[in-house]
Amino acid sequence: MAARRTVLPVSDVAAEEAGLAAGLAIPANVTDDYVPYRYHRQIEHMTWATDLASRHVAAGRAVNESLRNEVQGFAAELAQLRAHYGRLERALTAARAEIEELRAEMAAAAEESAQAPTNGGSPAGVAIARRLTGLWARGTAAPKGW
Repeated sequence: MAARRTVLPVSDVAAEEAGLAAGLAIPANVTDDYVPYRYHRQIEHMTWATDLASRHVAAGRAVNESLRNEVQGFAAELAQLRAHYGRLERALTAARAEIEELRAEMAAAAEESAQAPTNGGSPAGVAIARRLTGLWARGTAAPKGW
């Protein structure tokens, strides 16, 4: 089998040393760590690509960890919002019940005033007016828990 000869690129050999190019193209010894340039270049390119891929994987892992922490924070915030929503819903239900109670009392007071004699200043009329005024003041006040 004939020895394989690799010619160095022209740019690597000076013009006055052109006669030495053929001798430099042959490896010095097969047992040393000599690697032909074309293989060395491929190895460097693959090493660079591997390093780049490793950096991309590390960046992806960092993003995933960041997102995982953010989701956990959202879960805690969601639990707080649900508890707050529950309190608001209970307050709304209580306010609606209180409004219905006030409506019933106002309807009863209005019915009383319709049945009471209208003699201008009777104690019953004054009492009904006071009751209606008190109910109106309760109805316009903010509901409990607000």
